[in-house]
Amino acid sequence: MEILYQEVWDILSNRQSGSVVLLNDLTKAFSFYSRRNNAGRQKELFELLNFLETGFANFPVILHFIKECKTFISRNDERSISEFLRLYAEKWDGIPLKLAKNASSVIDFSNKTVIVQSHSGTILSFFEHQRRHFNNIHIIQTESRPVMEGREQAKFLVKSGFKVTFITDSAAARFFPETDLVISGADRVCMNHFINKTGTYALALLAKEFNKPFYVLSDSRKFFEDDSCINMKEKKKDPKEIWKNPPERLHIRNYYFEAIPNKLVTAIITETGLRKPSFENNA
Repeated sequence: MEILYQEVWDILSNRQSGSVVLLNDLTKAFSFYSRRNNAGRQKELFELLNFLETGFANFPVILHFIKECKTFISRNDERSISEFLRLYAEKWDGIPLKLAKNASSVIDFSNKTVIVQSHSGTILSFFEHQRRHFNNIHIIQTESRPVMEGREQAKFLVKSGFKVTFITDSAAARFFPETDLVISGADRVCMNHFINKTGTYALALLAKEFNKPFYVLSDSRKFFEDDSCINMKEKKKDPKEIWKNPPERLHIRNYYFEAIPNKLVTAIITETGLRKPSFENNA
């Protein structure tokens, strides 16, 4: 259990990856745990899951996994957790491919220039699918301050064979005249807003100003039939990520996420089809 706690802590400390990537890391940690002899430690496992609920309070995909895991082990012997992981994977591992296929049926990406932000497992899976089906896609990737996780996504996209231009967040407006559309992931989708990395709101406003489509890719585990998005409580992050040695008495506020109005979204694409920004199904 101590090893699992350490692995979980390392995952919690990852400030660059999106929820899909973090969930993959988490399921690997639980899979390794399930292969060891941990019989009779159900109480400790529940305590860990409760701890994870607090640590990943703003990551609905991971909260979904935790809820399903708690329900399963409460009904089965803890030694069956490997069976839970197998069943969960059967149901949800194919979601990125289904989502990518749905997006491809809506948008022709050949010879298009696309702006993306941050580091999203959903976005990466999507472009991996596009690489096989569309030609000559140009991706403009923002750096995604303050921890610059856009660099990791840019490196992956370049290795996958895409033409990638890397820019600062604040330079995005300069590149919109040559952009065809914007694609964003989402950490949570509510009735009137969605949550994503800070800087997404600015891209959505620029897309509206330049009359460019703005698409959100999100699997159905991230949807909430309320407006918990605008009430999301996020703790301020380390101010030194923005300025290591600031002047005295300078107040720095550092947040990773923000709520973006769905009215700025052209369409939300999921594994089940196309949804209107108002959360209604448009399939």
